[in-house]
Amino acid sequence: MKLQKQINLQKINNQTDEEQVLQCYSLWKDCFGDSNEYMEYYFKNKLKDNQVYVIEEEEQVISMLHLNPFRMSLKGKENVYHYIVGVATQEEKRGKGCMRNVLTKALREQREAGEIFTYLMPAAKEIYLPYDFRYIYTQDRVSGVLSEDVATQTELEVRPYAELSNQEKQDVVSFAMDHLEGIFELYTIRDQAYYDRLSLEMQAAGGDVVTIYKGNALKGISSFMLENGHMEIVETITSPEETKQMVNALFSYVFSQGKDQSLQVAWLETHFLDVNVLQQSVKDSEYKKQPIIMARVLDVKQALSLLELKEGETEAATIKLAVRDELLSENEKTYKIMVSANQTVIEQTEEEYEVCMDIASLTEFFFESVPTDTLCFETKGLNRAEAVARLNKLSGCRSSYINEIV
Repeated sequence: MKLQKQINLQKINNQTDEEQVLQCYSLWKDCFGDSNEYMEYYFKNKLKDNQVYVIEEEEQVISMLHLNPFRMSLKGKENVYHYIVGVATQEEKRGKGCMRNVLTKALREQREAGEIFTYLMPAAKEIYLPYDFRYIYTQDRVSGVLSEDVATQTELEVRPYAELSNQEKQDVVSFAMDHLEGIFELYTIRDQAYYDRLSLEMQAAGGDVVTIYKGNALKGISSFMLENGHMEIVETITSPEETKQMVNALFSYVFSQGKDQSLQVAWLETHFLDVNVLQQSVKDSEYKKQPIIMARVLDVKQALSLLELKEGETEAATIKLAVRDELLSENEKTYKIMVSANQTVIEQTEEEYEVCMDIASLTEFFFESVPTDTLCFETKGLNRAEAVARLNKLSGCRSSYINEIV
């Protein structure tokens, strides 16, 4: 008689479950192939704060999922949201439902903790589409071979973030937040702990976080990775008119550290930069829009409660919306949405729905990541044009800024 294998799905204690952490390290290495330096950074600095879900078979970790916490602002309200990373299953155990089980448990516990949504940076979107994740954030990227005349003499001074005083680090935080607050409705909150970790992360990938000054005035913050002759500028926060000086100062600094000048360069995040200037800084430049962050609404009622009338709308909007969610059945209800200039009221109702959409479409609707008239939904008592007109009166999260790696 064949013995039934013991399979266990649990959340481990990262501080005491040393054997399981070692097995997670091995699984990460096998599945992602990160450098030893980067893995040492992650397991030393990130693991102490995150949550790890594992599936064990015969006391061996065969599948895992990591939730990394970030303080975020969503429509003016601060909360801790968890970024899904490190989703991995042993190759011989794939296709047996491990990922679905570990992901469902993590999603449900995030919802129970009051999180409205969760998010991730997928290795391939096809992995997460069946679990109703959809893209909500796209970067405009520029890449190419660095031009020889880029690192010209500059009056700007570049200083590594790690070498700043505590007061100077607080000034960096204030500078970053001044560029995010009031511009984006969803963003990761910067504080000193955020930049302390980011500095270590960039250093683990051969790069750094640097600050760029003109005299005593802070003009920009840039984080970059540099491995095997390939430099990725993860983010530069500055003003677009400062782009040329930022580029010159950054590469002057990099070359002063003895780095090869024939670099393959990619600016991953260009929101605060002049793209035309970047394209002129490289040979054979390539510009592309790169979707990078997928998200999934976890708590429908909480998400709907953040809806507002779109700018310019004056008349109140009402609609009865049914939501379908195969993974989190708690969301499967019909909601009566009533939004005016002064308040938003969301009530569960037994009345017939006017619009019915699945949680994936609701995620796209809430984050306004696709035009309303392209959303997939059914109607009752309304034709599609009427439904689109009603939905178009409502605004969810209009602008996002998320570019963290882990």
